This record gives sequence, C-alpha cells and structure tokens, in this order.
Amino acid sequence: MSKNNKAIIWISVVAVVAVILCGVFLDDEKISYAGIAAEPIDEYKININTADYYELKNCPDMGDETAMEIISYRNENGKFASIYDLIEIEGIGEKKLEKWEDYLCAE
Repeated sequence: MSKNNKAIIWISVVAVVAVILCGVFLDDEKISYAGIAAEPIDEYKININTADYYELKNCPDMGDETAMEIISYRNENGKFASIYDLIEIEGIGEKKLEKWEDYLCAE
C-alpha cells in the first residue's frame, strides 16, 4: 500500500470518528436557530433587521416581492423598531402582520 493510500485511509478514519463524536456531544436543545433559515420555522423567529431574502421567504405567505420590499425598506430607512413598522411598506397590512406575529421579530 502506498503512502498516499495510507494517508487517505487515515484521513477517512479521522473524519468518521469526528462525525460520530459530534453526534454524541451535540445537544440539539442547545443549538440556536436564531437567524438561520432552518425548518421547522416554529423553532425560531426571523429577525427582520438581519434576515436575508431566503430567510424572509420562510415566513408563511411571504411573497418574493414582499421579501425584497422589506430588505429595500430596511436598507433605505434603517432598522425596524418592531415588526409593526412593516405596516409602512406598501402591500403589508394588519392582517398580514397578525399572521406573521409568531414568525417575525425585530431585534
């Protein structure tokens, strides 16, 4: 067996052991989903002050245009003080905000 083959086998073994150890030592309840576009959405809230387009799209019934409008408004006007500031964006009304209350935050 050549040196290269031995090195590849050694690296593979170390990688497998590392994956196994990560699974043993990681506690799912200690992993934070804040600001991460992860499913299911009800495990965290999307921060409208930092979320990118794809994170915003994880919000139920959030359309492409609305997600882009939120980002544009934030870039032009600064951070949102609360999710209720979204009402300033054309096309977002009270009904949408009520639907999004459990999914969005402004931190």
